[in-house]
Amino acid sequence: MQDEFKQLQATIKQLEALLAAPRKMRALIIEELQAVKNTYGDRRRTDIVSAQGAKKTGATSELVAAADVWVVVTRDGKIARLQGARRPGLGRATPLLVVRASTRDTLFLITAQGRAAAVQVQTVPVAEEVGQGVPWSSVCALEAGARVVGGVAFPAAARTGSGSLLLAARSGMLKKIALADLPMPASQTARVMTVGEGDQLICARLAGPESEIVLATTAGLAIRFRSEQVRAMGLAAAGVQGIKLGGAHDRVVGMDVARARGDVLLVTTSGEGKRIAVEDLPLQGRNGKGVTALKLAGGGLLAGAVVGMADDDVAVVTAAGKAKVVKLDKLPRRTRAARTIALGLFGEKEQVAQLVHFYEAPAPASAVPPAAATRTAKQPPLKASARQRQLWPDKPGAKSAAKAAGGKPRPAAKKKTSRKRGAKK
Repeated sequence: MQDEFKQLQATIKQLEALLAAPRKMRALIIEELQAVKNTYGDRRRTDIVSAQGAKKTGATSELVAAADVWVVVTRDGKIARLQGARRPGLGRATPLLVVRASTRDTLFLITAQGRAAAVQVQTVPVAEEVGQGVPWSSVCALEAGARVVGGVAFPAAARTGSGSLLLAARSGMLKKIALADLPMPASQTARVMTVGEGDQLICARLAGPESEIVLATTAGLAIRFRSEQVRAMGLAAAGVQGIKLGGAHDRVVGMDVARARGDVLLVTTSGEGKRIAVEDLPLQGRNGKGVTALKLAGGGLLAGAVVGMADDDVAVVTAAGKAKVVKLDKLPRRTRAARTIALGLFGEKEQVAQLVHFYEAPAPASAVPPAAATRTAKQPPLKASARQRQLWPDKPGAKSAAKAAGGKPRPAAKKKTSRKRGAKK
């Protein structure tokens, strides 16, 4: 003990002398760094070149090989990245979100309270199965107890385009945010929508300037209107009303972007459903009452609605956490007035809670072909000038314009043709 005490006293004196002499401290630092250099120093393995004359700087995402993947978020708070373009099986996992993405994309996870966390898709660990995911709190700023209700993925180049993020709440509030205004990946979450007391977000989708929005409520009402009727807002805004609810207990349970030749899948809480064509929902103005998309009987409610193509997959999830995947084309296409059919996925006591679409963001375009749009909405007549009616009386719109002017269109002039000698008359 005495020897250890003497040794400790000597060390204390040595350190006190070192702290009192800055020159000695610098000399000791140099000595220790020189030892590190001698042990670990080697030739530089990278080359530093001048960027003078370069057109642009590179991004870290460009160093990652582009590959199609599926990102799955489950109810138990885990996230997984599955390689390949093939749609993944769920096993016994209960999905909250299934999104197709590229390894170069940025994924936004959005909570029910209007907060979002951005994460690079390539940083999500690869899993062989959905159930082998990692806690999302380990790859992004979301807390373990957060409730994820939506998510989208898009490349960095999309920020410079005209695309936008759509957010919908149970109260019917709808918000559009320009992709350029969304936050970059950071150590904290960011508010993307102010949610009122007692309200919560239910869905997030990507949209283009010519997209059409579909909203559906628990009362079986649905509305379709153009996204241009919703202006882009800042991150702290609360949004605008997208649909008038059918009553005090009515809530929005589905929001999606319409697709050309797409279908709307409607499923009730009792496990019945049907699919209707998108164009069966007439094009209306925002904040309307919509139309009856599904007739409910016996106090039933609509559990969810998604828009997709015939071969799309949708997970039907119960309140108990059971999930089964169905394809849209497994249900016959019916009219709005037609009755639903029993899906036969669960027992009689099971209640369907939500639909999870295996989401692949569509290309931004008008959802309905021109012919279908003409059937569902009144289009203004084509007008032709007086000069056009004289020169091209058979031009589309000339007849309608002439009729509106109270006259008749002039007949088209006969085209003169020359006949060769010897040709038959």
